[in-house]
Amino acid sequence: GLVATTSRALQIHSSRLQFQLIGLSFLVLVASAVANPDISFALIFALYGIILTWALTTVHLLEKLESSLGASAPKVRLSKVVSRRFLLGSSVLALALLVSSLLLFFLFPRMGLGFFAAQTRKGSAVSGFSDSLELGHFGTIQESDRVVLRVEFPEGGAPEDPSSLRLRGTTFDRYDNGKWERSPSRPRSLKLDPDRYYEVPNWVTAEAPILKEFMVDIYAEPMDASSKVVFTPPLPLRLRPEASRFDRYRGLDRRFAVDVLGNLTHVGNRDDLLGSRSYSVIAGIPRVSDEARAYPVGEWPEWMRDMYLNLPEELDPRVGALAREMVGTRTSAYERAVAIEAYLRSQYGYTLEGEGAEGDPVVKFLFERKKGHCEYFASAMVLLLRSVDVPARPVNGFLGGAYNEYGNYYAVTEARAHSWVEAYVPGAGWLTFDPTPSTPGPEDESGFWVEVRNWMDSMRLLWYKWVVEYDLEKQLSVYLQLWNTVASKEHQLDVDEDTSMSEARKQWEKVKDAVWSWSTFAWVIGFLLASGGLPLLWRWWRKRPGPDEARRLS
Repeated sequence: GLVATTSRALQIHSSRLQFQLIGLSFLVLVASAVANPDISFALIFALYGIILTWALTTVHLLEKLESSLGASAPKVRLSKVVSRRFLLGSSVLALALLVSSLLLFFLFPRMGLGFFAAQTRKGSAVSGFSDSLELGHFGTIQESDRVVLRVEFPEGGAPEDPSSLRLRGTTFDRYDNGKWERSPSRPRSLKLDPDRYYEVPNWVTAEAPILKEFMVDIYAEPMDASSKVVFTPPLPLRLRPEASRFDRYRGLDRRFAVDVLGNLTHVGNRDDLLGSRSYSVIAGIPRVSDEARAYPVGEWPEWMRDMYLNLPEELDPRVGALAREMVGTRTSAYERAVAIEAYLRSQYGYTLEGEGAEGDPVVKFLFERKKGHCEYFASAMVLLLRSVDVPARPVNGFLGGAYNEYGNYYAVTEARAHSWVEAYVPGAGWLTFDPTPSTPGPEDESGFWVEVRNWMDSMRLLWYKWVVEYDLEKQLSVYLQLWNTVASKEHQLDVDEDTSMSEARKQWEKVKDAVWSWSTFAWVIGFLLASGGLPLLWRWWRKRPGPDEARRLS
């Protein structure tokens, strides 16, 4: 289309050819809508709308000149006809048409996908969230500032320190010479509870006692089909995808599944998995009692020993000796985890520099280099804990986010990728420990251009939500807000994704009562009479005789 447009632009000799060029340019615009659904398309579309109005008007004038002047028409300069005032007026007209088309876009009933369709947005892989993990990958993405997650706290409870925001991704159980893998298992689909949330099984949370619950809304940018990870706070309890009411009519099946390690994943068809994903999570903060802190390490079930206490046969014996030195006479799982965490944080340094490929990287980290990045710290702590009979596993996720005051959410970038440890403490479940020293995630920047970037990111999120992925579910919410804005108090509607059909019928009765009333009927009749009578009144006013004409008639 672009080649044809350029070719035609070089051959313009008449209004007919110019009109063909305009048609080709529109086809190029439609193609770009599929290739580039980013918010930059909105700016291009607005500019195109203004230029299109200019072009159509000038082509129309050129066609009239050709029809009246014949062969001499091309010699007439349009600048004598098209003035700055004309361009300004046509620009205002173009913007008015754009606004009216936007109203039509938001209000015209729709079914199915959004205008561009979510799967047209390019997905990308994020390192560390596949079925295996080799040490050393995180250092390659520290400079990436691409936003991968946006996190909102609709009911409050946001962390006072944004750098403490922690989102769990994947975990592993088997280690061998610098590589972590997951035991093969078939993911189990989560079951719906009465509130239409997918309930995380008790065995995933180890039935941990909950201090309090909180809710987060997570908007995940598109990832490739191999990255179906559900990112949640460390202790997820229930999940619910956003806008799922009409998914079955769109050929989508948005559900959640969990594997034997407690890793949560999305379940759906391929197109759905390529798009962005929005979901709500109800999570808990575990309560760690004094009894749990002091509970001594005892006999573990066979399945737990096989998964979370296994060590490589050829593991250097110095690892076990160092672990026993770290924990000393401590007997509880919690105390041993705290001791090893503190030792690693205080005695080892942080660096992103790579190392040679020979030998076990964790052993080299512990006894030779004594510095590394988060993967090394987490892997070392897991092996040390297992050496002193404490079940543990490494976790990959994200730590920290930048608060966006324009969109009231936390933006999480690839540079926030992080590894930490989950250790099992009897009476408290899986608890989070982070042995990496407090070092450096990306620095929080400030300044004018940072504010501009934050504003653009908030606009980009609105664009994705309300244009790219605008569907019937969001449209109904727009209708609902408009109705509640103009309706009286007794006719306010209360409808959400959990509303049953019987309750929806009751809400519809409110609409009928409000619309089919004598007062509404009177307003409608009055409006129709006024809209029809005003043109007649205007014509009478223009045709009535002026003062001079009235004197002549008299």
